[in-house]
This record gives sequence, C-alpha cells and structure tokens, in this order.
Amino acid sequence: MNYLEFKFKIEPVNPFQDILIYELGNIGFESFTQDEQEVMAYIAECEFNKESLDELYLFTQEGVSLSYQTTSIPQQNWNAEWERNFPKVTVDDYCEIIAPFHEPSDAVKFQIHIEPKMSFGTGHHDTTFMMMQLMRTLDIKGKRAMDMGCGTGVLAILAFLEEAKQIVAVDIDDWAYENTIENCERNNSPSIEIHKGGADKIGASIFDIFIANINRNILLRDLDTYVKSMAVGADLLLSGFFVTDFDQMHQKLMALGLTQVNKVDRNNWCALHYKK
Repeated sequence: MNYLEFKFKIEPVNPFQDILIYELGNIGFESFTQDEQEVMAYIAECEFNKESLDELYLFTQEGVSLSYQTTSIPQQNWNAEWERNFPKVTVDDYCEIIAPFHEPSDAVKFQIHIEPKMSFGTGHHDTTFMMMQLMRTLDIKGKRAMDMGCGTGVLAILAFLEEAKQIVAVDIDDWAYENTIENCERNNSPSIEIHKGGADKIGASIFDIFIANINRNILLRDLDTYVKSMAVGADLLLSGFFVTDFDQMHQKLMALGLTQVNKVDRNNWCALHYKK
C-alpha cells in the first residue's frame, strides 16, 4: 500500500497549524509531524479524496494562507525511511520500545522489540505513548485484554509482559496485522491472539481491559460494541483523537453507563480511562 506525503505551509502558524491537523485527521490522514514552518501529513493513497481536502474550512478562511506539495511514497521506501529515522521510545521508567539496531537500557521495567515498519503504534505517536502511561496504572495480571486497532502490537505485547492471561489483538489493516504477528514472535509472546478485522472480531468474548487507539469516528461508531464485550468493572482505555473531541467522547461514554477515571493529554492529543 502506497502512502501520500503532504507538506503543508500555513500562515499564520498559530493557531491554524493545530486546526489544520484536526481537520486532516477528520478526513483520513493518519500521522503528522510539525515544526514552525510546515506540517507533514500522511494518508494511504487509496483513502485520499481530493474533494474532501479542497473542502477544508481553512482554504476559505479569510486571512489564512494555505498551500501544499504532495509526494507519493511506495511502501518499500516508507519502510526504509522508518528504519533510518526510528529513535528509541522511552515511557518514563516503565517501558522502552527499541528496534534491532538499538542498545537496550537497564533503567526500565519492560522492553518491547519491534521492527519499525509502516504500522501505526510504534510509541512515537503521542496517543500510543499516553496509552502506555495509562496501562501502567492498571492491574493487568491475570486479566483478559483486547487491543483493538493494534497497529504494531506494542500495547498487546505490553499487556503480555504485564501477565494478562488472555490477549486479543485486532487490526483492519493488512500491514498492521502482519507486523503485529512479526512483533509478537520477536517478543516471544505467542499466546496473543491476532485477528485481521474490526469490531466484528470481538464475537462473544468478554474482556476485563479494553484498549482502543483508533480515530474518533470509528470509536464513536463502535463504542457500543466495545462496551458490550466488557465485564462489569472492566477498564476502557481510549485514544486517537484530539483534546477538542473530549466533550463528544465523554457524552457518548456517559450515555453508555461508564464512569470517568482519568484523562490525559499530550500535544493536543487526548487519552481516556473509563470504567464500566
């Protein structure tokens, strides 16, 4: 699967860079980097809709200048780029995510070894980082855990390291599914059940911990299904959306009978912990 790289220039930068990222996330863009000059945004070529891009609010906002350049990135080249630019990720003294070419540290409780590829969830993104921080607050040992939208599988692997008794990892993307299989093998965690698909793969299973780091629209669509699969007293960890989405997410979760436990944010991204 090829990806498109967009290099956006917007003036004035504040607050419109963050608004741009928010709008791009709503039309299928998956990952972003930004500095004082530009925003780099990435979307699967098959998911890109130019009409949706042209309809962005910022293109019509008076006093805002927005332009972009586009480059197609073949999957092979994208992977090579990841491998050249994949720094170690350290989540406090709790966990580090390292590639084969990194030196492990003795200063953390857990290490997760992954092969850096296209899949979302390497720990570099703020949402994955926050989810790992929230997982640290849970008693996972002996629990049944679901990692919905598993990406690279790092959260499922972390649940394995925390001695969950049953772990299911699900992702709808072919590349993520294959990468999760590879990374579970790499981390000697063969008991993790890995499935390609979405909420339909939950079936009749019941979980004590449900983890979902996806985008806002999918979460809002599938939350009812997630909650039905949760045992009474189960923990729900969510991310993949912006701080500005919190009210909408909170109202939906409250309507489903869940209670808020924690809310954290990092660089305008949000992560939530609720309990059934």
